Amino acid sequence: IEKRYSESVSCYQKLTNKFPEDLFFNSRIAESSYLLKNIDLAIKTYHNILNLYPDDINSMEKLGDIFFDQGNFTIAKNYYNMAVDCGGQNKDVIYKSALCYAYTENFFQALIAFKRVDVIEPDNWLTQYQIGVTYMELEIYEKAILFLGKNNQDSDAQFLMGICYYKLNDYKKSLDYLLKYLNKEKNNSQLYYYMGLSYFFLEDYKNSAKNLKISLKTDENNIDALSKLGIVYIKLNKKREAQKIANKLYYLDKEKYNNLNKAIKSQW
Repeated sequence: IEKRYSESVSCYQKLTNKFPEDLFFNSRIAESSYLLKNIDLAIKTYHNILNLYPDDINSMEKLGDIFFDQGNFTIAKNYYNMAVDCGGQNKDVIYKSALCYAYTENFFQALIAFKRVDVIEPDNWLTQYQIGVTYMELEIYEKAILFLGKNNQDSDAQFLMGICYYKLNDYKKSLDYLLKYLNKEKNNSQLYYYMGLSYFFLEDYKNSAKNLKISLKTDENNIDALSKLGIVYIKLNKKREAQKIANKLYYLDKEKYNNLNKAIKSQW
């Protein structure tokens, strides 16, 4: 296959020597170069095409794909948007543009782009999931639940809905969804962290401590979980354990150490 693509590039390069402005010949050089992983030649050729044909949507989309695959989401987004501005209605291109905005943490623009895809192809679960995730990033949790809940049997959606309900202070519903996720995935430290927090606010301190400790087994650097576990030990009247947590925090986060130490002294 590689030999065939190499021969294709060589053949069409000869043809472009005679017909340098031929769109088809240049496009085949670019496509074959990309498949050969000669990315520099592919980019150069697509740029050359755009110099000759500034409205060539295909070249814009292909350049977007190249930079997207390289992880250069800012440049990829620019090419995708150029294609859309020229009249391109490829939902996959708009979707990738939305991902570029999300990966560069421009969540408002990501939401606009994902919603454009949702108009073109309504009821696509993957798009609606991404809309829900984007609403979460924007801290609009009611809307996030609305879109994530369109397929609430999906385990990832259940996990995120659990977090959303926690953020909305609905700790019982939070646990409902987090426990559903637990039946399918048991190695997520954030799952146990949010379960621990939800149990804490429901004043079930034994289960709170249990889940926070599991979370810390898989993510020992979660200082927030460690700090909260210290507070839970105070609630459980376990001074020695609370003081051990405070001693650890002394070397990790002085502010959290001071807060926990103050809480210990006020209790005993």
